[in-house]
Amino acid sequence: MKTFSTKVRESIFNAQNGVCGVDGCYERITGFHHIVHNIKYLQKKFPLYLHSPMNCIGVCEKHHKEYTRHKELNSINEDKASVIEEWLGEFKGDK
Repeated sequence: MKTFSTKVRESIFNAQNGVCGVDGCYERITGFHHIVHNIKYLQKKFPLYLHSPMNCIGVCEKHHKEYTRHKELNSINEDKASVIEEWLGEFKGDK
């Protein structure tokens, strides 16, 4: 299954200063979470957005396991993702 590139992971790690993206957590990043889930249906629907930095958040192990409990890990819905996907396509020159 495709995941975030090394460049995206490094960029997010640096942008978050190596700290979990869940509010109030100061643990080190141990993984990267897709805010809009990385499943086949959505891979086809959002090929540009799904693995972009806009859909990535660095998290500690605890919060990666508990992602459903934290709004910052689930804050983008498919309608908003569609808008971003379209913008990315226009920016890239595909649409």
